[in-house]
Amino acid sequence: MKKEIILKTCLLSLALFNIPPIINIIGGESWSFLLFLDLWFVNLLYCLICPFYLGYKHHVTWMAVPATSLLFILTMLIFQYEEVIMIYSGSFYFYIFFSIIGVASGYYIGKIKNK
Repeated sequence: MKKEIILKTCLLSLALFNIPPIINIIGGESWSFLLFLDLWFVNLLYCLICPFYLGYKHHVTWMAVPATSLLFILTMLIFQYEEVIMIYSGSFYFYIFFSIIGVASGYYIGKIKNK
């Protein structure tokens, strides 16, 4: 059961991380604000809410962090060039931090509520 949930989370993460770069390639450089908005707001909220849900509902702990945040590196390697990776690689640490906070808080709140 947990493997299916993690697989679905990985697929959702890849889709969420890859849609803005694809739109940016199709729409041209005028869509660069979409990439910035997605990197700093949408993805951070996703990396907080999704692990919280996985920890709270399914008691998934360590698998939620790679399923939600580490897949960002794959997206950056596929779609971006070296300079952009250097600029946006700092946001990757925020994703890991928010994922750890989300999964820890969701797991402990779920554990307290189920007692």
